[in-house]
Order: sequence, then structure tokens, then C-alpha cells
Amino acid sequence: MNENDKNADQNEESPLPFSLELELIASLLGIIADAISVWAVLEAIEEANIAEEQEIQNQNGLDVKLQEMQAQIDQLTEELANIKKT
Repeated sequence: MNENDKNADQNEESPLPFSLELELIASLLGIIADAISVWAVLEAIEEANIAEEQEIQNQNGLDVKLQEMQAQIDQLTEELANIKKT
């Protein structure tokens, strides 16, 4: 290869202008930011699901306690009625 061929090859392989390189980097960072945003949304959904499941469990526990208290009230009411009869 002679000197002219080398110079011609170098001219054909000229790098991208700096502004295009910056645009490419900005685009890549935007894609990464979008991916992080999607990840954050998925985490928020997961946290909301966990909180909802916990709330359901808490409500079920309160329902059981309420039923037990109602049974005690019914039993005491019945005993009070029996005492009044005698």
C-alpha cells in the first residue's frame, strides 16, 4: 500500500462529529433513564401489592376478633337473661 492509499483510507474512516457523539451518548443515557423509570414503577406496583396483601391479612384478623367478641357478647347476654329469669 502506498502513502496515497493510506491517506485515502484515513479520510474514509473519519470519526463522527463530536456533536453526533454527544447526541448518541445523550440518547443512551435517556434509554437508561427510561429503563430505571420502568424499574421504579414495577417496584412501586410490587410494594402496593404487598401493602394490599398485608391490609387484607390485618382485616381478616380484625374480623376474627370481632366475631369472637360478638360471640362473647351473645353468651353474656344469654347468661344475663337467665339470671333475670331466676
